[in-house]
Amino acid sequence: MWLDNRHQYVDAVRPVLSVIVAPLQYMTTWPNKITTITKEQLSSRQALLTENKLLRQHELEQQVKLEQLLALEHENQQLRALLQASPRISVAKTRVAEILAVDTDLFMQELVLDKGTRDGIYVGQTVLDAQGIMGQVIHVNPLTSRMLLITDTRSGVPIQILRNGVRGIVVGNGRQGDLSLINLPVTTDVQVGDVLVSSNLGGRYPAGYPVGVVSAVLHEPDERFATITVKPSAHVDRSQPVILIWTHANAN
Repeated sequence: MWLDNRHQYVDAVRPVLSVIVAPLQYMTTWPNKITTITKEQLSSRQALLTENKLLRQHELEQQVKLEQLLALEHENQQLRALLQASPRISVAKTRVAEILAVDTDLFMQELVLDKGTRDGIYVGQTVLDAQGIMGQVIHVNPLTSRMLLITDTRSGVPIQILRNGVRGIVVGNGRQGDLSLINLPVTTDVQVGDVLVSSNLGGRYPAGYPVGVVSAVLHEPDERFATITVKPSAHVDRSQPVILIWTHANAN
């Protein structure tokens, strides 16, 4: 204060003092500035985290919707294929069914369907997919039915070779990947790639529907019959919509 009253001295040293005091003034303001900057950064980071979380949720929701659309499109393609498949044979009506359960091993190849007697399903009814014959209904309940796949060892499908009209019987091997064309003499004209269709022999299956394609022909020495392996036309190893058919004789 004493110096302040002597302006001639204070004015001379004030610039020097301001230079010396300035860093101290800056230092006193740093805590507030750091606190403010930290709060702003935390607020921005929290906002970004919240935004990213919302974007991830939106992305997941869109992905789920896309998967649903893809699943629906795949199902529609299957149903369209089923509906296009049915005119290949002379049938009175058809009905699409879903597979509820699968019982497959070396001794049993069966499926449970979601249609039963209330839907008019009957024992012996033919079951198809969009590619060919899958099997036949062997047991019916009010709400469900059980079908025997053509790959079951108890199954036998009368067939005809489309190329030359040769008839035979295709039986299951207990494996979903192949069938056997049995009791054909080694001299029979059978070739790899021959298409086999149902022959309606005995009235068990409708005629003219794909059963399989010959994948191997083996002639064993001193054997009367050829060993013929057939790949099923139907996708018997997949869970998919199937179609049950009513022939005119069973339509009522």
